[in-house]
Amino acid sequence: MSLLADLLSKIKQPQTTREVPPNLKNIVQSSASKSAARRKVVLLSGLVCVLVLSGLIIVYFIKTVSETSDMYVVKWLWTNILSMDL
Repeated sequence: MSLLADLLSKIKQPQTTREVPPNLKNIVQSSASKSAARRKVVLLSGLVCVLVLSGLIIVYFIKTVSETSDMYVVKWLWTNILSMDL
């Protein structure tokens, strides 16, 4: 080995620490909490929209079914009850 390589091999290289700076840790944690809050708001808003739309669809369905069944109910009442001789 050369003299330079021998000297370089004897020098201790400083160990790199793998600690995260506290400022960076705080920034990441606050960003994660904001992201979680935003995700929760979006999910709850979506759930409310789905519930409102499903309620409107159910009301429309019941309204159309009741309108068509009203004719059958009136016809059934007329033929079975109102046409009886009392």
